[in-house]
Amino acid sequence: MKAKQIFNIAWITIITAFIFVGCNSTKYEGTYTGTMPCADCSGIDTEITINDGKYVIKRIYLGEDNMEQSTFVESGVYKWDGGKSILTFDNDPEQQYLVRGNTLVALDQDGKEVTGDLADLYVLKRK
Repeated sequence: MKAKQIFNIAWITIITAFIFVGCNSTKYEGTYTGTMPCADCSGIDTEITINDGKYVIKRIYLGEDNMEQSTFVESGVYKWDGGKSILTFDNDPEQQYLVRGNTLVALDQDGKEVTGDLADLYVLKRK
């Protein structure tokens, strides 16, 4: 009888562990790329890598006809809001990204998706 109770407790513990790990999965980790719109340049080539609680963002500001370029790299830790599927980066807490499938969708300053003709330009795709 005691052996059966120990077996049941062990089994419940294993199942609980699998459920916990599955709920905290970081399926959104990876590298995402795309060209974001820019008010005073021809676009911003953007690459965001998310891995192990950290991120690296590489932005290349493209000049006219891609002749002049400025590159900026930042890194840090991110905050994950699993209930809303939103990533927030510590160096720029106003910039948020919605994780949707294999994409990151840049949200506006109010935390909402950009709509209209330019909406697709705010989506980064997983490599």
